[in-house]
Amino acid sequence: SAAPKTTKGVGPRFHLWWRKMKRSVLLINDTPHRVALGIAIGTFIAYQPIVGIQMITGAFLAMLVRANVTATLPPAWITNPVTIVPIYLTLHWIGNLFLGGEVLTMTDIEGHLQTFNDTRTNEGFMAATRFAFQELLESMIYPMAIGGLIVGILNGALFYWLTFKAVAAYQKSKMVKRLKWINQGKPKPLSSVHPAS
Repeated sequence: SAAPKTTKGVGPRFHLWWRKMKRSVLLINDTPHRVALGIAIGTFIAYQPIVGIQMITGAFLAMLVRANVTATLPPAWITNPVTIVPIYLTLHWIGNLFLGGEVLTMTDIEGHLQTFNDTRTNEGFMAATRFAFQELLESMIYPMAIGGLIVGILNGALFYWLTFKAVAAYQKSKMVKRLKWINQGKPKPLSSVHPAS
């Protein structure tokens, strides 16, 4: 007998997310351009180091440029608890290719976060905030933001094109099916009815 299917692991999780995103995007009732622009914005925002306010930021930008707000939501889950660490490390590496800074390892990041927590516990929230701006902003967040801009723009443009094509094709197919259904329900014209011999 066949082995049971599993949803564990990054690959299956990504496949499940991709299927859900496609289905939800195709069902949005809007023009292909507005849907695709919403997806592009959501994709761009997903690669920015602003965890916690990605959805709000995406919705705000979508309203500014008259994109579909709902379409910005599915791409936000690109960065989730499973993917966020490898994605942010990659963005940091890409950013430092342009900035010429040192690439942080996971040990470095854990050390910075531990220092932040220790500072907050021993010296208070304001001291931890100052540490974050002085140390984390320069060594971690700024390179990630540069990498996020690069990857976000490239992926946003790609997803705009793919989404526009997919939504336009789906809506055209849906319209053709609807017209066929309407035509099937119409009575035949009298001219096509032959008199009995």
